[in-house]
Amino acid sequence: AFFLAGAAIRLLALLAVALAGGSAFITEKNCRRVEREFEVKTRGFTALAESLRDGILIYDPDFTVLAMNATLERQFGIARGDYVGKRAQPKAGAGAGEQLLLQCMFPSLAATSTQTSGPDEWPQVVEIITENPPKKFVTLLSRVPDDRGTPSYFIKIIRDETKEREVRESKSEFVSVAAHQLRTPLTSINWALESIAK
Repeated sequence: AFFLAGAAIRLLALLAVALAGGSAFITEKNCRRVEREFEVKTRGFTALAESLRDGILIYDPDFTVLAMNATLERQFGIARGDYVGKRAQPKAGAGAGEQLLLQCMFPSLAATSTQTSGPDEWPQVVEIITENPPKKFVTLLSRVPDDRGTPSYFIKIIRDETKEREVRESKSEFVSVAAHQLRTPLTSINWALESIAK
C-alpha cells in the first residue's frame, strides 16, 4: 500500500523533529505530533491514490517498484505484492498483464509509442498502443527530486483509453455508414424528382 508502518513513521518523525528543531529537545509530545501529521498526510495520499480511476505506479531510478494503486492492479490483472519492492525489467515469458505493465514502464517495448510532450518537458506524456491485446494507454510521468535536484523516484499515471478509442471508432463508423445509407435513397428521390420536372 502507500502508507508506512508505525515504526517507520516514528523513526521519520524523530528525524524530522531532530532536523527541524536543530538544538531543540526531542520530546515525546513533539514526536507524536509529527508522527500524527505524517500519518494523516500519508493516509490522505493513500486514500486519494486508491480512489482514482487511473493507475498509479511509483518507482525509483533503478525501476524498483515502490507502490501501485488498486486501479493499476485491475487494469493489468496483477497483484501489487508480486511487484512492490522488486526491480521491473523486460523479460521473456511474462504474463499478459505484466507485459502490458512493462510496455507502459518501457514505452520502446510497445508496438507504437509517441511522446506528445517535449523531450525535456515534465511531466512527460506518452501515448502507447499495444498489439496483444490491442490496447491504448496514455502515460504521464513526473519525477520527484531530492534536495539536490536528483530524481529520487518517479510517479507514472497510466490511463487506459482503449474503451474511449473503441467508442470514437464506433461513432465514426456509424456516421460513415449512416451518411452512405442516407445518400443512396436521396439520390434516387432526387433523380425521380428531376425526371418529373422535365
